[in-house]
Amino acid sequence: MKHTRFLHLTLSVLVLSFYSCGKKWKKPTDVSFKFQLNSNSNSGFVKFTDAYLVLDKVSFKGERKQGTKEVNLEQQFSSTMPIYLSLNATSPGIKFDIPQGTYSQIEIKLETSTDPSGTALQVNGTYLDSSNNDVAVQFTFSAADVTDIIAKNSSGGNQIVLIADQPATVTIIINPVYWFAPVSESILDEAAEDIENGVPVIQINKDKNQDIYNLIINRINDGCEAVFN
Repeated sequence: MKHTRFLHLTLSVLVLSFYSCGKKWKKPTDVSFKFQLNSNSNSGFVKFTDAYLVLDKVSFKGERKQGTKEVNLEQQFSSTMPIYLSLNATSPGIKFDIPQGTYSQIEIKLETSTDPSGTALQVNGTYLDSSNNDVAVQFTFSAADVTDIIAKNSSGGNQIVLIADQPATVTIIINPVYWFAPVSESILDEAAEDIENGVPVIQINKDKNQDIYNLIINRINDGCEAVFN
C-alpha cells in the first residue's frame, strides 16, 4: 500500500512538472521591431540619407530547443504600414509576443505592398559626381516583394535567447549600400538627370535609368540584416 501511494505521488509530481515546464516555454517575450537605414558613406559613391518602405506583413519563424520546436507568428496589417527610415533606428510600433527559449535560428520575413502612388520602396541619397557636383539620387521600386532575413544576435551568431519579462528589440537594417554595389562611378556619371526645382536628380526606376535599375533589383532581396538585442 505504501509502495502504491509512493508511485501515485511520484507520477503526480512528474505530471505537474511536465505541465509546469510546458507552461514555462509558452511564456512570452515582448519583442519590438526597429528599422534603420545603412548609409555607410565610406563605401560606394552614394551617401544615403533616408528611405520609405511600405509593409504589408511581417512573419517570424524560429527553431527552438525547448517546448514546441518550431514557432511561427505573423502580423498582417489591416492597412499598409509606411516605414520611414533614417540613419537612426525608428520604431513604428510593431511588436510580437514570442515564446521564450533558446532559438538556434530565427527567420524574419518582410512582405511589402504599394501605397496609393504605386511605391513600395524609395531610397534617397546624394552622389558626388566626377566634377565634384552634388547630384540627388532617388531609387523607386514599385512592386510588392518578399524579403527573408536570417536574424543574428549582437555578436553576429545565430543563437538567440529570449527570456520572459525581459523585453528584446530586433533592428531591421535596410541596406541600399549592398544594392548599389555594382553601380560604378562611371555609370552614375553617364546616368540621365532630371531637373526638379532647379536641382539635378538621378531618378532610378522602371522607366528611368533602367540599366541601373536592373542592376539594383537583382540584389534587392539580399543584404538586409535583423539584429536582436
